[in-house]
Amino acid sequence: QKKCPKIEGRRKQLGTMGCLTIVSFLRHFLLGIVLAAFNFVSSLINIFYLFKEGHTLFGFLSLFLLWFPGLVTSIAFLVLYACGNKTVLKLKRWKLVLYPAGLLLFYPVVPIVLTLSYLITGNEKTHEKSTMSKFFAGFLDHGPNFVLRLVIVVLVGIAQGGVYQRNDFVFIMSMVTSFGSFILTALWFNERQSSWLRWMFLSGPMYSAIFACRSFTLAVFLKETLYDE
Repeated sequence: QKKCPKIEGRRKQLGTMGCLTIVSFLRHFLLGIVLAAFNFVSSLINIFYLFKEGHTLFGFLSLFLLWFPGLVTSIAFLVLYACGNKTVLKLKRWKLVLYPAGLLLFYPVVPIVLTLSYLITGNEKTHEKSTMSKFFAGFLDHGPNFVLRLVIVVLVGIAQGGVYQRNDFVFIMSMVTSFGSFILTALWFNERQSSWLRWMFLSGPMYSAIFACRSFTLAVFLKETLYDE
């Protein structure tokens, strides 16, 4: 039996679309949900141990940075309302109170919830909101928190006498994931039209080198200013 070229071409096209759909789902699930959830949980664990071990300043700074994107977005929402933004003014009064309060209180889980909602519904507007929330979290939380953890390593250290505890491994993993989350956010924001090969072999190493150098420089600066000794 002869195969119809049009049918075969359609099958290949559907197969390619199916593979792209699976890859897209895994990307959103692993990077938008799993990685974000680990960053959030590990940050809470680190904050708990920082307070427990008496590093109050670092604990409050880490807690502030975790909720810093929520503070910025909630204030921005109120600024839009004060400036007479048409979209914001159309909202009902209870939403004008609920949205800023929700952003302020629950922002660490907002990117996770929006990504999960997009995977379930496939709504493109939800996708845009989840992407924007990840940008805020990456630039205002993951990047600064990586620098803060680098300062903690420089000032306090991790292992006591060469013996690592369970919370030390969580701290190290949170540093790695914070660095990775920030680099992914930078690539996503600046290199949206680039291919994965360029991300891996050109843009990724370049952004990683720049951010690592600046982070170490800022860590040294904070080391000299946070403590007199």
